[in-house]
Amino acid sequence: MAAASNTNALVSIVVPRLLLFLQLGALALPAAGDFADVNSILRDVAVRLPDVPTMGGSGYSIDLTEVVCTDIYIEDAHLASRSVGLLPNSGGSSAGVASSGVELQWSIEGLAFNCQAKYKYKGLLGIVNRGDVYLYSRDNKVVSTATVRSLLTGSPSPPTEISMNSCLPTVEIVDVDFDNGGFVGWVLDAIEGLLRTAMELVASDKICEELQAFLEVNTKDLLEYIAGENGLEPYLLPGAAALSRDPEQLEEDFVERLKLTPSIATDSSTTKATGATELPATTELLSFSKQDTSSGRWMNELIQKGVFASNEMVSIESDNDAVGPATEKDELQVNQWLREFVLEEDGAMVLTASSVGPDGFPRDGVLYDAEDVVTHTTIVLDRVKLLGLDTLTHFSPFEVAGNYTLETYLAWKYLALEVDVTATVRPSTRPDSVIETEGTSTQVKIVEQVKLMLGVDGLTAGASLMAALNQTALENNVRLGSLLRSNTAAIDCLLSTVVDLEFSTLSVEVTNDVLTPSIEGLVSPGLDRLFSEAMDASFLMYERVLMEAAPVYFQNELRPMLTQRILHEYLLQRPPTTGERGTVGSVTQNSNSRTCIPWTSNEVDDDKPIDFRDLLLTAEDATDLGGSGSAAYGNLFSSMIMPYINEEVLDPDTFNTQWIRKMTKEQSGKEGVLEFKDVYRYLNVSSTSPLYDKLDFRISKITVSNIDTIAAPLEFMQPTNQGNVLSNQLAMHSVTDDAGRFRFLNVTLQVYMGIEGDKSPLQMTNVVDFSISVPASTFSVEILADLKERSLLEFPLKDLVNPHCWLAAFGSDREDDEVEAESLKSIEIESLSFNILTFYLDSVCISATSPGCGSISDVIYELEDAAFATSFRKPIIDLVEDVVLSLWDALDVSELIKQAHKFCPHSDKFEASAPEPTVEMPNLSGVSRNSSQTILALGIVGLQTAIIVSAKNHLLLADNKPLVPNDQSPSAKSETMPFPEGSEIIDWNNLSDLGSWVDIAFDEFRNYLSKSVVASTESSNEVLSRDLASDMTLQINTMLREYILDKSRSLEYELKDLSFMAFGTI
Repeated sequence: MAAASNTNALVSIVVPRLLLFLQLGALALPAAGDFADVNSILRDVAVRLPDVPTMGGSGYSIDLTEVVCTDIYIEDAHLASRSVGLLPNSGGSSAGVASSGVELQWSIEGLAFNCQAKYKYKGLLGIVNRGDVYLYSRDNKVVSTATVRSLLTGSPSPPTEISMNSCLPTVEIVDVDFDNGGFVGWVLDAIEGLLRTAMELVASDKICEELQAFLEVNTKDLLEYIAGENGLEPYLLPGAAALSRDPEQLEEDFVERLKLTPSIATDSSTTKATGATELPATTELLSFSKQDTSSGRWMNELIQKGVFASNEMVSIESDNDAVGPATEKDELQVNQWLREFVLEEDGAMVLTASSVGPDGFPRDGVLYDAEDVVTHTTIVLDRVKLLGLDTLTHFSPFEVAGNYTLETYLAWKYLALEVDVTATVRPSTRPDSVIETEGTSTQVKIVEQVKLMLGVDGLTAGASLMAALNQTALENNVRLGSLLRSNTAAIDCLLSTVVDLEFSTLSVEVTNDVLTPSIEGLVSPGLDRLFSEAMDASFLMYERVLMEAAPVYFQNELRPMLTQRILHEYLLQRPPTTGERGTVGSVTQNSNSRTCIPWTSNEVDDDKPIDFRDLLLTAEDATDLGGSGSAAYGNLFSSMIMPYINEEVLDPDTFNTQWIRKMTKEQSGKEGVLEFKDVYRYLNVSSTSPLYDKLDFRISKITVSNIDTIAAPLEFMQPTNQGNVLSNQLAMHSVTDDAGRFRFLNVTLQVYMGIEGDKSPLQMTNVVDFSISVPASTFSVEILADLKERSLLEFPLKDLVNPHCWLAAFGSDREDDEVEAESLKSIEIESLSFNILTFYLDSVCISATSPGCGSISDVIYELEDAAFATSFRKPIIDLVEDVVLSLWDALDVSELIKQAHKFCPHSDKFEASAPEPTVEMPNLSGVSRNSSQTILALGIVGLQTAIIVSAKNHLLLADNKPLVPNDQSPSAKSETMPFPEGSEIIDWNNLSDLGSWVDIAFDEFRNYLSKSVVASTESSNEVLSRDLASDMTLQINTMLREYILDKSRSLEYELKDLSFMAFGTI
């Protein structure tokens, strides 16, 4: 109603005096620049003025009555303003209180008019005459200054005082003609100069008198009204008193309004909120602060994922003000979503509109409607729009602030209100009206449709959102099938469980400045200029006040509007009430028009598998791979999820930077690196072994580096020409870092070897890193997955993160041999492929007591020179593939699927008391013969390396002097074992000392052991049973089988005091 009061104050300037038409002109259309439109209207307006007081001189007097002025013309007008800072103490109610001020200067130029009146002349000797008089006035002007004051009370306060400083009117009556006066009329014509001067003085005094009364009375009343309880006062309360709200009390009030009890059981039959009185009394709300439920965890995760997606930077085209080519700029994704789904085409949100219906303004938007003796003025508020919602520059993840409250922080470039107003001014039709028009008075009127812009530049806000979600409806009644139809159906289903939403707080802070108000839509450039000058003056007077009032306004006024428009009308699609008009945007309490349509398979066969082509691909792509192309499962996956996965998640650069590096940093604190500590330990304590008292072997750490080198092809869950087979591919290539060094996949094992024993010749405490680096590798696997169609479509959200339920979805509730046989093929590895081009080995001694530790690297270099990688590349590839397949076979997936129903809450076979199944680490008993030989060969290479290193260690420890049995020197005691008296040590490098025949016999024995013979056909081992009778083997193998190994070709060795530790557990 501030605008209405403002208009009322402007009307008060029109008072019954000589120059009343001047105020009429200012009111009808504030004077500015080109007045063609204004003057065309004023030309047809006749202003009837009050009688002019008696003017007289030496023995004569003249009275003017029935004064009517026409042909009104206004040339120009200006309003200037400037801040004058601190002012001296003023009188009145604020005497003694310091104040700041703004000086205003009004100037109106080129005012012209013609007036006609009845005159009565009294002269000497009692001469009296009556007649008509015509006055012609041109080039009138007035310049006046006034100071508006704001009291300094510690915080910004609106101005409430105004005083006129000066008034300089210039009134020129260029001609006065008397008519119907006869001789007296001729006399009056002769003295018209004196009369003009007298009339000009009277007019000037009246102009300043009325202008001062207008400024110091009417305008002061207006300023006080704006500052009062119906204006700015409610928004200028102390910040704490205006904005302090207890979050817990807010939640209690929120729940109470819903007429719900927040922590009791839920009626699971409710799928949709329909109104406060229809909600079951047993409805339970989802608590964000309790993350011990699956729905609570994934709902919170879903909300955060939505925020992260909203914060992605996207490019948009900028028109560059239609000058030059369009350019691109980046903005948050949420801004595009707001424009696409929430805002109008011009990027605005309509807060209120004067359309007919309950959503309209009170009193049809009429802010002011009054008629006085001069005009009938109506001001109608047409529409209020909020601009700038799509200029978000920051949107922080939601933080849980209560059971039903989430908090976030937002920042906008700007926010502005666009107010559309229609002002209509027509001549008064009151009986005492001073306006006379030719013809019908209603034909003479001025209509202005203008846009007023008010805003702030730079804004941050802390927003709290209270959300009441029906937890049971969310967990039990919303099924995956209902979500799969489309992204719209998914949104409808999730939002159908929302009982109510409300922005509970919206605390803002203006980071830059208040935007200078502006106005558009006036009929001439001059009017635009004048109103712009008026806006500048208002800005000086109210800038700091508006910044002070903005937080309270946003909390008390804008927050409910945003709750209504965004949360209620858009998200919940609440229908308007049909009740009494005047409640802006009121809606049915707790209503929600979102619905979730159940959707399941129409097939009779419950065991029909999902065709992944129709589930994951578009109709065209599904048809190309042999699918039906009917979009039988909707288009949510094909139109939204899979494109997002393929384009955003599975883009190699994005996958490395946003997923791999983030995941690895959370695990190890390093980007692109995974670390596993205390992986394995073998500990053996012996009191009888001559080699050691304690043997301690550990794989203390495994480090996998440069995982963030994933490259194309990168595929996940890609359908194939078989409807139930999914393809997955992964490649890793070498990349170059910023320093120009190559990075590729590296696996490092940190090995600890400790041997203790006072008499042990093998005493050591060594820590060595063994690493293998792979410059390029690819891995692909095709998985046959018979996911049951009905199980997927009827999957409830509460079990979405339950792995047993997903395993059960591959099985069947029926119990017969056929189903059990089919379950064996529910999940299978259809094909597997692994490939590497080459690999590099290396070692580093971290710490060692054995001087020969460094020679490990020398041995590795020798192996590389001997083309070890080339020779073993294919066997290692086969070994990796064989180990993966063997582990899969040993996992017994079919048994896991069969037992999964017991642990799935929505299954008919669910057993609440069933013990949680344990999954044991599968063994590798099913590896092929070639893989066994590869493992053996690698073991032999490792053993040879150990022997070489031991020999090197022995040579480095030797004293370069003959080894004497039972030498009593300290070095001998630490390096030798006791021998019987008189015995000697055989030198295996010089057997000829025992006789030449010894060398010959030893060579013959080695040749005999290395001779190839036909392998035995006897075998009880499943793997070895694959050998053919014609296979050849070394003679030493035959001797081992006959004399050392048992019938299963195994060597049993009993270990005592033995312990293992893996991943920190003994």
